[in-house]
Amino acid sequence: STMEQAVKEYPEHTDAYTQLGIMLSEKAQRTQDYTEMFEIVHRAFMAWDKALLLDPKNFTARFHRGAWAVNMPKSVGQLNKGINDFEIIAQALEHTPDPSSKERLVEAYQYLAGGYQKNAEYGKARQMYEKILTLVPETEYAAQARQSIDKIDKFEKWQAERAKNLPVD
Repeated sequence: STMEQAVKEYPEHTDAYTQLGIMLSEKAQRTQDYTEMFEIVHRAFMAWDKALLLDPKNFTARFHRGAWAVNMPKSVGQLNKGINDFEIIAQALEHTPDPSSKERLVEAYQYLAGGYQKNAEYGKARQMYEKILTLVPETEYAAQARQSIDKIDKFEKWQAERAKNLPVD
């Protein structure tokens, strides 16, 4: 592909690897065969890893890698990397005076909440949803956050009830 050629021509160029990762991830979405899809996604992760090795402040690579890592099944083994990516992104966006970054921050909190939930870190997930409620209270994002908090509450209540009913050794 053109992007793979670009990476060969510019091996120290972080953007070439970022774009290669994005191109591969888009190709993976169009792939019907699961085995092939996972191989392509693996190559995308390798491209984003290289982009971030060259420039840790490459937020485009970090965002795409994080989004894919959080949305993949936990068994793929990228979840913690995705959570870490969005923790870095959120931290940077929380400290920027740019008002246009608010939407990206909400998105980062959503990915973080999803990642924490997948990792069974429900307290941290709830914190992210609460940050969304504070940041954009009267929005669709807030409505989704409220629903997610309710689901976490129900699940934790169910877990506590179940624990009470377990036989004691």
